[in-house]
Amino acid sequence: MKFQHNIKSLPRANVMTLRDFQSNHKLIQAWIEDPLTKKGHVDCKQRSLVKGLRQFRIINNVTQFWMMYPIQDQFYKDDSIEIYYREN
Repeated sequence: MKFQHNIKSLPRANVMTLRDFQSNHKLIQAWIEDPLTKKGHVDCKQRSLVKGLRQFRIINNVTQFWMMYPIQDQFYKDDSIEIYYREN
């Protein structure tokens, strides 16, 4: 599993290790369960995750987000990825 986020109170996603994830799990769970956090799906059909996420962030006016997803390899078949986000 991979994860992507831009939550300011967490280490950056590109340097966040599994140990960081485990030590911040309660903080992540509290952020997800907060009433300000919404749940949606990033559409990845016939495009990359990056392009789908960029479009989702623009359409929904996203300021912060958290998402976990399987590694996209030749066996990856899903068309959308679950995302938790906050708007402006």
